[in-house]
Amino acid sequence: MKKLKLPITNTIISKVLDLRNPETVKTKDGRTIIPLGTIDAKKAHSELEQSRENAALVIWFVIQIEQNLDSVIADYLFGPVVNGSVPGRDFFNNHILNTDALGFAKKRIIFMKIVKELNFLNGKEKGELDKLFADAMKMRNAFAHGKIIAHSENEPSIKFFSGKHQSVSLTEQFWTNLEKGFTELDEIVKTVKTNLFNKWLSVHSPVQNH
Repeated sequence: MKKLKLPITNTIISKVLDLRNPETVKTKDGRTIIPLGTIDAKKAHSELEQSRENAALVIWFVIQIEQNLDSVIADYLFGPVVNGSVPGRDFFNNHILNTDALGFAKKRIIFMKIVKELNFLNGKEKGELDKLFADAMKMRNAFAHGKIIAHSENEPSIKFFSGKHQSVSLTEQFWTNLEKGFTELDEIVKTVKTNLFNKWLSVHSPVQNH
């Protein structure tokens, strides 16, 4: 498998200079000299590469969540695919769910209405789920549209706009919290899908109908 090498330009390496420090700003022959010092290029490059890799996973994860939302919505409206295709489901998937007609935000609203309709979660759990959705989309958009900056003194950061200009440090704790939240979101969405299938099965089971 070929490994892509593309001209990535939305990343920056920065170094903080204290221009008030006489050790930083020096004068020689009437000229002001600001030594830039050294930057650990290997460390900065390594952190940038890991941040880019993590960012790609964040984007792919949210795509996976959206696909699971598609499945839940289609299951609710048409029933799950058990034996062969379900009439109307393919048309709905191809011409509505998988188009700009329904973006992630609207699918999330429909998903939450399904959860409420079927009483799969209580009020507190729905509030927590809504926050997990919001956090996932915020970080997906940040990594899709923002800039990753590697700092010579600290961990990299991501600069992005979400209602206002924001900057988040990509620390170990940040990645740990993100991983925890994303895992919780994935588990809840999959649980809703399983509960929906079980509910459908309880109604359409041959034993139940008999």
